[in-house]
Amino acid sequence: MAHIEHKLNINSFEKLAASQLELNDLSVVTIKTDKPIAFEAYRDNSPLGSFILIDRINSQTVAAGMIAFARRRSRNIHRHKLEIDREVRRNFNSHSSKVLLFTGLSGSGKSTIANALHKTSPGHGFVIPTRV
Repeated sequence: MAHIEHKLNINSFEKLAASQLELNDLSVVTIKTDKPIAFEAYRDNSPLGSFILIDRINSQTVAAGMIAFARRRSRNIHRHKLEIDREVRRNFNSHSSKVLLFTGLSGSGKSTIANALHKTSPGHGFVIPTRV
């Protein structure tokens, strides 16, 4: 479900009232999803802050956009100041943190690659292969 906040005039960026959009219109909309999705604001992380909407019936692109911010903002969640910062942890562990997610069909070699990688750096974390 989506709500059109307003359309934008492409030349002046003037806000225009709108109840529907036409091809190539620029607009500000509120989109509600039935499931949570991972995202960040486009200005902070463009790959996680951009999207494409595709019609499930005909597989046609319906819209593309940039996420400015989450509509619902929790006021009781705060960043906690840690006593051990990232640099101290990196020096203590003798490496920086990385996460690798292996996906693919059954039998495609995910576990083999994960095990080989783990053997090259024993004691430096673990890898859990996953299936699609």
